[in-house]
Amino acid sequence: MINKGENGSHDTLHLNNINHYMKTYRALKYPLTFDRLKEVYLFTTISYFYDTECHELLSGPLQNGRRRIDRIDKELIYGLIDQSSDYLKNR
Repeated sequence: MINKGENGSHDTLHLNNINHYMKTYRALKYPLTFDRLKEVYLFTTISYFYDTECHELLSGPLQNGRRRIDRIDKELIYGLIDQSSDYLKNR
C-alpha cells in the first residue's frame, strides 16, 4: 500500500495496489486518485498471536509479524518448526 522512499526520499501511496484492494474486497466503484485524496492517517498497532499461549508480534521493516521471543533454545526452535509445519500441512 505504501512505496518506501529510497535514499531518504518520502514514502508515497501505491494507488494501483490500493485500488486493486478496494475493488476486490470493498466493492469500490470509482478508483481513488490523488486529486480525490484529502487526508491520510498513519497509525501503528500492537498485535498478538495465540496458539497455545499469547505471543506479542513485532513490527518494523525486518521484524514485522514475527513473534517476540525472550528465550531461544533448541526445544523452542524445534517446537516452532513442528507447529508451523503442522499448520501449513493442514491448510
